[in-house]
Amino acid sequence: VEAPPKLGPTLAWQSCQVSDFSNIRLYISQLKNEIQTLKRKWRPPKIDMPSIDDEKGWIKFCSGNETEGARVLPTLDVIFSLNQPMIEQILEYLVEYIERLEKIEYKLGQWLYALLVVLEMPLIPETCSCLRSLARTCSVMRAKSTKLEVHEIGALNLFICLVARYFRQLDLADDF
Repeated sequence: VEAPPKLGPTLAWQSCQVSDFSNIRLYISQLKNEIQTLKRKWRPPKIDMPSIDDEKGWIKFCSGNETEGARVLPTLDVIFSLNQPMIEQILEYLVEYIERLEKIEYKLGQWLYALLVVLEMPLIPETCSCLRSLARTCSVMRAKSTKLEVHEIGALNLFICLVARYFRQLDLADDF
């Protein structure tokens, strides 16, 4: 869905986001490699994670109410303790949840970004489809936006941009 006038990002902004994202991915990849080759010490955090097939558990884990103490931040310790199938599955759960919610809460946005940073390429078809759904959902939310804050529009633009330009789903890109 095309961005309403003045809500779409410029090509320069998109290039900057893709460059920053690429640099973050490279840095995180190097850290992960140092851990795997034992050049850097790391121990998995002592937190209870939901099982891979517990969709509600993962949604609560990633977006839970702080008063319940259920929400966990997507720190490197937490993200590094997830294997690739878990990353792909959690991403799918969160994208489906956002589609139902029709908004991206800040906490979920943090998790989405962190998962995208550690998502390995090449993408499997299911994950590619999931990312395309994320971009389409963001694009619909942006098009319907009447009460969105500037930072919310920026987050929607960011996810559309990363899916389209970094993960090479160019038919979904904004051409501004």
